[in-house]
Amino acid sequence: MDTKAIIVAMAIIVAMAIIVAEDFWRTHHQWLFAAMLRIHHRGLRIDLVTLREELSPARLDEIGLAYITALIDGVPLGNVDQHARIVKSIRRDDASHVNDEQPEPRVAGDPTRKDAAA
Repeated sequence: MDTKAIIVAMAIIVAMAIIVAEDFWRTHHQWLFAAMLRIHHRGLRIDLVTLREELSPARLDEIGLAYITALIDGVPLGNVDQHARIVKSIRRDDASHVNDEQPEPRVAGDPTRKDAAA
């Protein structure tokens, strides 16, 4: 197992202790986290190949490989506990403002971004 795979596995263990898939605000992130957990529980390496295999074709098409790649490349693994707590607090804050209209946050590579390449 290479260094990055070890770091990803450790990051998933840390994240699992703090959050569940439903803590993510975006449905796509819920699907991705749940898929990563299933991959991890089977003892496999989490990467683009295993995520592609784990996600259903419909979900993979809806999320998009470019978006998944952007997340893989852009999510820092060094302070996963802090990021997981932020996800948890955003979800908790979101639940307290159920009737408030708020736009979904956008991530680079997100196909729904107005500035995304066509």
